[in-house]
Amino acid sequence: MNKLNLFTFAILICLINRSYSQSLIAGIPSADVAPEKRFMFTHESQINSWSYDKMKWNSFNFMCYGAAKNLEVTVSFANISNSPLSHESLGLGFKKIIDLKSVPLPEMKFVFGQNVLFSSDRKSVGGWSYAMFSNKLDRTKTRLTYGLSYGSAELFGYDTLSTTQNGITERKVTERNPFSFMGGVEQPIYKDKFLIIADWFSGTHDLGALISAIQLNFKHIVLIGGYKFPNLEAAKKGSVIMEIMYEF
Repeated sequence: MNKLNLFTFAILICLINRSYSQSLIAGIPSADVAPEKRFMFTHESQINSWSYDKMKWNSFNFMCYGAAKNLEVTVSFANISNSPLSHESLGLGFKKIIDLKSVPLPEMKFVFGQNVLFSSDRKSVGGWSYAMFSNKLDRTKTRLTYGLSYGSAELFGYDTLSTTQNGITERKVTERNPFSFMGGVEQPIYKDKFLIIADWFSGTHDLGALISAIQLNFKHIVLIGGYKFPNLEAAKKGSVIMEIMYEF
């Protein structure tokens, strides 16, 4: 058996094993949590090498643990990048799912979470809270997720305004504390192994964007690749998104 056939065989073996939960759709929380007593690690890289003098790279990293049924606790490292103006933060929090079985919609869920954020560069403390509903459509098995988010600048960033007077440049930094809408769509194409996904964060903050992507589910690994379209900038200022989730 040549190398190509071996590779194809390995992929097929992965695809016939069941897939596991994931903590994100692409850029917003999903209606899943890490399975009980298991860990889920997520790394997301955002890359743009064509709109700037040097490649722009930013990443988000999460470690989730299934503390109980429908409950995960999380540690996050956000905004790790190659930018001198990055605002890296450490987050500690949780996500909880409540199954709304009395609601006459397929797989209706209520999802909420809270994170305490510690800024490593500004030595400040903030937070992020969100609440969402999620349900499936009967015919197409499409999962819809929709809700609200409120967070602090430790995650959502800062506005920087530079002014020059008498040859002296001053920078004014304003914190972003946005109240936002979140929405997501997950559409299975081949069972639950290959999906087309998209999610949107409203607002002009650092997370404000539409992400469209494809998703591959393996036994313990989820792979996502797509593109991030910022809300108020040209599409070329967006980023290629690469994401990997690993359960163990």
